[in-house]
Amino acid sequence: MRVAGIDPGTKSIDVAVLEGDSVVAEESVDTLKLVEEPKYLVEVVESLEPQVVGAPSGYGAPPTWSEEVIDQERFNYEVLLLSSKEAVDQAIRAGVLGAGVYKALADVNIALSSEAPRRYRVLYLPAVVHLPTVPWWRKVNRIDMGTVDKLASAFLATYEESLRGIRDLVVLEAGFGYYGIIAVKDEAVVDGIGGTNASLGTLTAGAVDFEVVTQVGSWSRFDMAAGGIVELCGTPDLGEMLSRPSCFDAANALLESMAKDVARVRLSSPRASTLVVSGRYSGPVAKALAERLKCMDVVELRTLSGASRSKHAAQGYAAMAAGLVGVEPFASLAKSMRLAEACGTAVDGLVHPKARGLRERVIRAYVESVRSPRLCS
Repeated sequence: MRVAGIDPGTKSIDVAVLEGDSVVAEESVDTLKLVEEPKYLVEVVESLEPQVVGAPSGYGAPPTWSEEVIDQERFNYEVLLLSSKEAVDQAIRAGVLGAGVYKALADVNIALSSEAPRRYRVLYLPAVVHLPTVPWWRKVNRIDMGTVDKLASAFLATYEESLRGIRDLVVLEAGFGYYGIIAVKDEAVVDGIGGTNASLGTLTAGAVDFEVVTQVGSWSRFDMAAGGIVELCGTPDLGEMLSRPSCFDAANALLESMAKDVARVRLSSPRASTLVVSGRYSGPVAKALAERLKCMDVVELRTLSGASRSKHAAQGYAAMAAGLVGVEPFASLAKSMRLAEACGTAVDGLVHPKARGLRERVIRAYVESVRSPRLCS
């Protein structure tokens, strides 16, 4: 079976196609191109001839086939993106860096699902917060514990490390705009810190001091895509930051934040002595963190056989989808991670009184946009 995975990155959207555990085809498309022409990716996917497509899934949902979705626009914008079409379009007009990926994700998914006749099935995937292996108390007042792309990288890392007999690890995915850290214990995800919940990011300010939040008073949906070290250094390119002397403090702020978040997450997988770094900047980040985390073996995530240009997350997307449809060698890991048992929405853990409206709105959107919603008991 040919299974494709699509990773919606801030800078590029990558597609990887698997047969077994090997990448047999891959493509990378500039995200901004797909903002203007989302159906172009449908043509790319069609040309690669997959039978199953792990669709870009944002903040995630329980495993859901596109034919189960009765309102694609609402499902994509309100459930997968926790936003609205109007808010995304407004952010794009305002020139918000990273807003384009939101529009590209929704429009690509709608196009993938509406094109007929199709020779493939489209499968939406869960994020960390949906997994039953993550205790509920860790989800309290958390949304971003690792979006689907971060979980995809962790899935791939867990598979690769299992070949070396390692079942406990921490995975850090260093993307263009955000990083995420996920704890794995006995080949199951047990905790995570996602990009907007991390200490700091390239684009995002991350977990902002609540004093700042209350003093500012009014925030828009895409203020989360500002306030990172790009404000200190003038470039969102982490590779450039790490090599530019004038960005020394900014780079140290980011790397120290990463190291501290790794230490926090590792508490949930205390036997983990391996940190696997994935993503666009895995090389320089792994080297820098190895100097800060002497207690861990810091390694770069290996790509699957046959891969040459697709990002780790795209390969992980394909591997997760393959596992969910029973394709080995990934089906066994999907079972260990209990991916098929994922449930609920990304906002289920919100208990703050001010967040009650958000929680109710997203849950309602999920229930009303799919045929058989899988809420958590």
